[in-house]
Amino acid sequence: MACKTENTNENGGDRFEREQGRQWFGGSVTQWLVGQALRHLNGAEPSDERSYQHVIALLREHKAGKDTLTQLAHDTVADPTLRWNILHVLGDAGDASSIKSLVEAALERLPERQREGCEGPYDTELLNRTMAVHAIAAVARRHEDAADGLLRIVEAKPDRAVLIEAVKAAVDLGQGERVQSLLSEEDRWILDLKRVSYREVSADAEREDGKEIGFVPPRQREHHTAPQACGCSSKED
Repeated sequence: MACKTENTNENGGDRFEREQGRQWFGGSVTQWLVGQALRHLNGAEPSDERSYQHVIALLREHKAGKDTLTQLAHDTVADPTLRWNILHVLGDAGDASSIKSLVEAALERLPERQREGCEGPYDTELLNRTMAVHAIAAVARRHEDAADGLLRIVEAKPDRAVLIEAVKAAVDLGQGERVQSLLSEEDRWILDLKRVSYREVSADAEREDGKEIGFVPPRQREHHTAPQACGCSSKED
């Protein structure tokens, strides 16, 4: 069975569904383990996190585990959502031998950015590039030498968003001085970015009366002044 991605499930979250097609996760024991990892990675049950860690432990010990994940990350280019998940698992199960392919994934050329619409191929592929960066960082936390992969990304000067993630990850791994030497003067501001937990961010409500305010839409279309989001434009009927 192939792995089909659906936007949302009944609870509003992403999910995988099976469909007839290519045998991504049933052709071998290793592929089956990868399929189980994806299942538990996207699961919402209390036991899924524990089960995911068990599968990851098996993939780390499995002789073909890293090679299978690396090949799947390459083969699933046409399915960005599935590839994102594969890269995530590779970061958790891979070792220093996985870094070359992860660096290549992070540095792949991004599609042209479309200025119309809220989300396009550029945005989806950017998520894969940044996931490749985070996967390298995950490997480097277990294998110190793997941190060189992050430095190779910084040195390559990729898309600004990818560069920022690589710099942050490398600094977190104690590579701040080496990162600074690789950054151009115009990019060193990235080292000063402050990160805080969402728990530290709060906003006070502006209204204090606690009353609901009704809304009456404008009678004439030309009087409608609601802002347009994401660059999306509407057409006249």
